[in-house]
Amino acid sequence: MEEKPLFGALTVYRERGAHLRRLEQFEKAKASYDEAFKSASEDVRTLTGRSQVCSDAVQPVQAYSDAELALKLEPSNMIARNMQARAMYTMSDFERSVVMNYRGARVRRQPPYFTEGINQGIETIQDCIGVNAGNVMVDFLPLIKQSEVAVIDEHEPQKQLHVSRIPHPERKRKLTQMEARKHATLARVLAMKYLGPMAYDKFFLQRLTEDPRLQSANSKGSILLKNIVKEALRSLSERQEMLRTQRPYYTIKLAEKAESKHQNKYKEAILIREREISARSAEILLKQIEKSLREKRIMDLMTYAERLQTFLDSKTPRTLPDKEIYIDRLYRAVGEGYLSQHRLSYRLSERGNRRRIAFLMGLPVGRPTSFDSVLGNYPHKFIDIKQATAKVMTALEMCENSTMKCWLMYELARLLSTQKNYALLSSMLNDVSERRRK
Repeated sequence: MEEKPLFGALTVYRERGAHLRRLEQFEKAKASYDEAFKSASEDVRTLTGRSQVCSDAVQPVQAYSDAELALKLEPSNMIARNMQARAMYTMSDFERSVVMNYRGARVRRQPPYFTEGINQGIETIQDCIGVNAGNVMVDFLPLIKQSEVAVIDEHEPQKQLHVSRIPHPERKRKLTQMEARKHATLARVLAMKYLGPMAYDKFFLQRLTEDPRLQSANSKGSILLKNIVKEALRSLSERQEMLRTQRPYYTIKLAEKAESKHQNKYKEAILIREREISARSAEILLKQIEKSLREKRIMDLMTYAERLQTFLDSKTPRTLPDKEIYIDRLYRAVGEGYLSQHRLSYRLSERGNRRRIAFLMGLPVGRPTSFDSVLGNYPHKFIDIKQATAKVMTALEMCENSTMKCWLMYELARLLSTQKNYALLSSMLNDVSERRRK
């Protein structure tokens, strides 16, 4: 006799999916429920279980459709009704979710799933448009008045004086350094407010999307890694957007305003302390740069300059009020360091001075090593020229400090000269010379 299986495929896959859901392995649990659904597409327990998995995995559309299908098969199933109400809440339909929870609470009081859904929905509505939201329109009154000044009637016919036959693509205005910094800071603040510690995972994934190491020789592995990073970043972004819909940012700001005076004093003391530490760190690095400049150690000067620039990029005008002053001092010291290299020595022979001039002009010299102080201290950088050029051009487009912009244009001209892109190089040199005259 053949041994009969104790359980069918439906029971095995359904219970396996329930076990994996309790372990929070939602992808594997959903795959098991899909296999169970293939065996029996009208099993209510399979549909409610998959709906619960999709709801936990922030896939509310499929969770709602599975719960709706289960209710068609068994209208009195309270689990399916609860899953449907949860899916409606996740899809930001809070009013309908509260109504469905009220209907379910009339039929079943315990377990208190429907009561908890009612309280959660009412609290979310209060956060969005109720007492917890505060006077949102009063806070945005300056922006409303500003938009009213530049209002344009959409229905007013516009007469075109000249119709060009040459299509001109619309040019989007690029953000300035201050605007880009504000956007980046606001994005980080929102991620920290809604995701908590998971915000650092989002920042890591955002940096990983631009990481050149993903472009490996193993094309299949590279594509797989890109898909994993893209899917993980999409999941975190959707979760943040869902949480932002449930509790808007103006509600969080209103709750922060209602903090105690002692907490505000504590935050102010922390800010003052952070400003002192930032100013002291910047002064230490600037003193090291000035010391290297006096001793004509240009390699050390550039090392400290890069370290200080990285430090200044991590600071905002709020945490470092004198940031522009430090940037001016930094790039003036860097410029003086490079200009100090262009000098002749009375101790060298004529051949040595000619060799130094050729080296500073970028011409090939006889030996790569030398006892010449200029050749020995010149900051050689073994980097990818194209990557460095793209980085400098990006920084130049967002730069607003005049001293920093002058230095970046010189650095870009040097990189273009290395690539023998003389057409763009000439325009860069003209701009640099005009800025130096000013």
